[in-house]
Amino acid sequence: MLCIARWPLSPLPESVTAPERIVDLIRHGETSAQGFLIGRSDPCLSVAGWRRMQARMRMLTMPADAVVVYSSPMRRCLRFARAFAESRGFALRVAADLRELDFGQWEMMEQARLFNDPGFQRFLRAPDRQEVPGGESFAAFVRRVSRWLAGLRAREGERHVLVLTHGGVMRVMSCLMLGLPWTAMARLHVPPAAHARFQLDGARARLYALNA
Repeated sequence: MLCIARWPLSPLPESVTAPERIVDLIRHGETSAQGFLIGRSDPCLSVAGWRRMQARMRMLTMPADAVVVYSSPMRRCLRFARAFAESRGFALRVAADLRELDFGQWEMMEQARLFNDPGFQRFLRAPDRQEVPGGESFAAFVRRVSRWLAGLRAREGERHVLVLTHGGVMRVMSCLMLGLPWTAMARLHVPPAAHARFQLDGARARLYALNA
């Protein structure tokens, strides 16, 4: 079942008032390298990006406790994640598997130029069939995101998880949890500070909210 909502979020439906786990995926805000393709590169959030993340967090509904914050180790995620977790008294865990894809030769190229690159266009349409030149293979990327997700499912006691990560990770994780083909990734709009909320119940996942 797919349910897409806009803020403000309404209460969970009566049938799912006690979900096994809620997972909030949030992409980092705008960076100092906005307009360029960034994967392994490590720019910081811009002032506008930090403020956008603050605004996003004010919109989130979450319990006052029992929240665990996970973050990519990249500065554009981790610095804000640390500040937010400390302000709320939440546990913070850094996970290397939540890093963005290494874009190899495409790294730090202007996105406007890349959209004219036939190889990049093929990658957007079918990432599992187009190698990133000099970068991380899509298969390796999926393996590490899958590994993190499997670890999350195996851990008990983390009823509400907040994940600060990247656009590529959010797209892959959404496809994995909802059983979507990789070709669907290009149709998932994940702008800076985008948010997706999932309810996990065992091996099943339900998209409860999607907010650009």
